[in-house]
Amino acid sequence: MGLFSPAWMTKDESKLDKALDFIAKTEDKKLLKQIKSDAPLPEVRKAAEKKMVNIAGQEMAMMESFQNMQEDFADVFKALDEAMKDINR
Repeated sequence: MGLFSPAWMTKDESKLDKALDFIAKTEDKKLLKQIKSDAPLPEVRKAAEKKMVNIAGQEMAMMESFQNMQEDFADVFKALDEAMKDINR
């Protein structure tokens, strides 16, 4: 490790805000998982866990949105197929 420890590794509660700011800014799920298990301060571990849950929720919402788009396109293609059949009759 380098000269300085990451903010989330602090044991000093007076530096808690810096650790929480770091967690708020990161989207790295692997790092958040490490913070959740290794951070000395329980508030930091809990914040990492909460951030992981938020990211998972965002990913689920994106997947649902994508699935809805696929269903919409399937309906459009079905309508186009029906229109082409009518044209070819």
